[in-house]
Amino acid sequence: MQVNGSGASGSRVVLWCVVAALPLLLARVALPGLTDPSEARYGQICREMAEGGDWLVPRWQGIPHLEKPPLAYWAGAGGILLLGRTEIALRLGALLALVASALLAAGIARRVSSPSAAAPAALGMLLSPLTVTAGAACLTDPYLLAATTLFFHAVVRRLRDGDDRALDVAALALGLGFLAKGHMVLLFTVVPLALARTGVFRELWRPRRLAILLALAVPWLAYAEIRFPGFLAYQLGAIGGRAGGSGHRAPVFVYALALAAGLFPFVLHAPRGLNAVDAPYRRLLLLWLLVPFVVLTAAKSRLWTYILPVTPPLLLFAAARLGSSPGAPSPLPKWILAAAGAALLAASLAGRPASAEAFLPFLGHVGVAMVVGAAWLAAARRLARTVAVAGLAAIGVAVIVEGAVVHEGLFRVRRDFARRVNDLAAREGAPIVVVDMSFPSIGFYADRPVTIAAEEGRLALEEKAWGESPLFQAEADVAAILRTDRESVLVVKEKVLEAHAPDREPLLREDGLAVVGPVR
Repeated sequence: MQVNGSGASGSRVVLWCVVAALPLLLARVALPGLTDPSEARYGQICREMAEGGDWLVPRWQGIPHLEKPPLAYWAGAGGILLLGRTEIALRLGALLALVASALLAAGIARRVSSPSAAAPAALGMLLSPLTVTAGAACLTDPYLLAATTLFFHAVVRRLRDGDDRALDVAALALGLGFLAKGHMVLLFTVVPLALARTGVFRELWRPRRLAILLALAVPWLAYAEIRFPGFLAYQLGAIGGRAGGSGHRAPVFVYALALAAGLFPFVLHAPRGLNAVDAPYRRLLLLWLLVPFVVLTAAKSRLWTYILPVTPPLLLFAAARLGSSPGAPSPLPKWILAAAGAALLAASLAGRPASAEAFLPFLGHVGVAMVVGAAWLAAARRLARTVAVAGLAAIGVAVIVEGAVVHEGLFRVRRDFARRVNDLAAREGAPIVVVDMSFPSIGFYADRPVTIAAEEGRLALEEKAWGESPLFQAEADVAAILRTDRESVLVVKEKVLEAHAPDREPLLREDGLAVVGPVR
């Protein structure tokens, strides 16, 4: 088997890379709890969609949540119906989107550089801390990543192979991108393509392709506007609001830091891989990387996950460099890499020692380690340097997974606390009331009825815009709840409890939150 070859042999190496990475990815989606606030909020929306049966209007606490199109919610709700209310079910669609993105990136690398760059590109997508952390989470970004990578894969096919039908797939990718994150898909796809001046841009807008795009993007938007008049105007206003500073606040260097640290150590090879990419495609990849990066950095609303769809071009440059000498000696012997990779993946599958038996028996972990070790060895036979780089990345990802499981508070995960609150409410036979917006993951994990009472925040704004819900109370005086509600299990910030109801002794405390129970 020659990695430098093409066809089945190169594809086989890429598939071995997927096999080697898959246990770690499964550990990532199955073991850590939902992170507050975004993933926890999306998780509850998916749960309400799966249990309520309304697949056209995403709802949060019973209130229509129209900030994002529904593709991510459809995937999460479908996973819940398939596998039950678990983390792996919720993130299954994102995991599949990430694997698809890796295979597409491998296809791009094969065309713009060399067949030997395909496997490093796949490993970079599957094992980089940034792509695994954000790309295998219940968020909209993994689906935008897949749509963006599919778009550029189709464009490169048109340029490299002369396949006119490939642009039909590009139009399909744009439609999926609209369903994933609305207009944001244009920033990552159409704008860089227009600036690249490849001659493909005009071909993209032929009637057949416009029909494909509109057939995917328009129906849900039209339904939302008919169902909720003013929806489209709200979306247009949100564009300016985000650019002007409403929403997430982060330092101006957040995206540079996310790419530098999140793609380590692959990113170290990217600068030297620029010249290893064929000149006609170098400009296209650079624009794919730089245009969204500059625009997102200039906007005042910044969140590190937003940069996820520009990770492929950086990893493609790195793959071009790594693939230029795939047989170069690695810093560590192959058997050490295989053993380390197997141990890391098996340890992540095990989770905390106290809970290992709930997932797989010890012999099962040994079996997984042997399979993964064999996969690493198979890849290392022809990809020694790449496997060494991937091994370092796998260590970082394993640390993240283990940390999120063992040290939940450090990673803004409140799964165990949510379950303790739920058990307390079940013993008391009482509903749960979350006073303010401090605990979004409770809605996914609790079996007891949950009501959120708050006087401000995103949920209050959506309740005002789209309708009322019995699960949400827009309360003008939060202190009154603490004084008068003596029948519910109340979750509140400790400082608020001390200020407005010092007579109520907390039954549970964690990370600045306090829980008080019914007064009998």
